[in-house]
Amino acid sequence: MSEDGRTTSAPAPLPRPSRWRPGTPPPGPAHLDFPPVRNGLDFLQSAVGHLDDWEGGQARDVKYAVLHLRAAVEVLLKARLHAEDWTLVFAPFVPPRKMTRENLESADFKSVTLAEAITRLRDIPHVTIDKTEEEELLALVRARNKLQHFGLTASATEVEERTAKVLDFLIRFCDEQLLPYLTNESELREAKESLESLREGLTRVTAYGDQRMERIGNDLRREGAENRTIECPECERAALVIGDSPADPPAEGPPVTATCRFCERTWSTEDLAFRYFGGRGRRPERPHACPQCGQATLGTGVVLRSSPRTRTVFCFTCLFPSPELGSCSDCGHVVSPAEDPSFSGRCERCRASGAPVYEGRQDYGFHDEAEDETP
Repeated sequence: MSEDGRTTSAPAPLPRPSRWRPGTPPPGPAHLDFPPVRNGLDFLQSAVGHLDDWEGGQARDVKYAVLHLRAAVEVLLKARLHAEDWTLVFAPFVPPRKMTRENLESADFKSVTLAEAITRLRDIPHVTIDKTEEEELLALVRARNKLQHFGLTASATEVEERTAKVLDFLIRFCDEQLLPYLTNESELREAKESLESLREGLTRVTAYGDQRMERIGNDLRREGAENRTIECPECERAALVIGDSPADPPAEGPPVTATCRFCERTWSTEDLAFRYFGGRGRRPERPHACPQCGQATLGTGVVLRSSPRTRTVFCFTCLFPSPELGSCSDCGHVVSPAEDPSFSGRCERCRASGAPVYEGRQDYGFHDEAEDETP
């Protein structure tokens, strides 16, 4: 009832689409129109290009990175709403008679704001956007508005750190919330290729890498997986977890036993064993057998995330570290204290051969001083 005594009726709530049922299991992936996803990934690729330490990094690059990243956030989050039900993309005050496919396809409508999109996404089962992520997304909107009207007012480093957190969220959001809804094989392949290209660029964005590695490190500590995590041979980040397998294992080839949490590259036990055995000189014909499980998958000189200053002998099959074992720096032979009590880096056979020990560049005839190039 109003102040003048007249009876008033509450405004009719926005009708909830048939697929939008908060608190119930999802009805299964629906087909997601690919153009919005492609458009969002294109904005994201541009943002990463401007943040790339190899190509950008200046104040002007950071400015355009924020503008394009803001566009990517809006397009990709609304694409997930579209996958759930296309009517969720319309703003709350749009009357039902104007919520038509024709208006949607012609872009002749008022869409939800980013804050409204986040609220609606939270009502969809298995879509998680926590409070911290929401604050970072909305802070990006404010930064974008300032940049568009006043230019870069904050330091480039400060803005870059904020964009790094949003980048980390968006990559995971695409993997978990958009790819499952692309039912067309060619569209799915194109999206995966775009994301793979993005990851390659993102590995060179310092702020993004630091932010993502901080999150990965927290996850590894919580899982107790640091004692089976090593440096990835591909991206050189200490995020390759032995024993991790991807959700979709390869149909052919050896089983995958390690996955890098940073670059998503997967490795088999055999690949890792062959990368981590042998020395500078005579290499064994195959990796050494593990004293614990007997498998020839013993790596030498392995640095575990739990002991970053120690190189150890480590089995990639049973995850057994052998700090008491050593490996010859010349031939790679694994040596136990019982076999060679006086072992100090070279095995007994290499010491007996009389071959010289090479310690540095000067032992190979190189000198730090510039050579005289006068003929």
